[in-house]
Amino acid sequence: MARIPLWISIGLGAAGLACGPGENPAPDPTADGSSFRDPFHYCQAVENIDQPDSRWAGPQVPPVIVAGMQREALLGDVPQRQIERGIFWRCMGGAVEVCFVGANIPCDQRADTSRTPSAPMVDFCKSNPDSSYLPAFVTGRTTVYEWRCAGGEPQITKAVDEPDARGFPSAYWNSLRPPAKP
Repeated sequence: MARIPLWISIGLGAAGLACGPGENPAPDPTADGSSFRDPFHYCQAVENIDQPDSRWAGPQVPPVIVAGMQREALLGDVPQRQIERGIFWRCMGGAVEVCFVGANIPCDQRADTSRTPSAPMVDFCKSNPDSSYLPAFVTGRTTVYEWRCAGGEPQITKAVDEPDARGFPSAYWNSLRPPAKP
């Protein structure tokens, strides 16, 4: 299934993120690689992790990630503090993956692949028996399905996303390329 570009996910930018010249992260503090300040070297070393662990010695949100997302995702008018508070990053397959909460994007939650309607879905369909869709406040923002009501019962109409290799909604996460070498 195709990934939705970051600019659609957050309504502000574009996918295919990169950092430019002069934005290289600081070198890693130890020669043996036991701790890291460069998120790209860190992800190459740990390969898969949902949030940085004790081997990460840098800031919670590295400036190289913020800079890359500002420029490439066109976060332009979003205040710096909001950007820093809204960025999640992790490692998948040795690459840096990024997500911006934007309009209530649940970056820290796994994809919901359940085909069983939740109690709020059942209640919504009882009150709206022929609704052509169930809103996100009813289904949750991590479901991989589009739902509707038919005869007062929730039904899946189609798959709209799929979990990535780590189980997160693939539409919300994008790979960030390492900065170009000067």
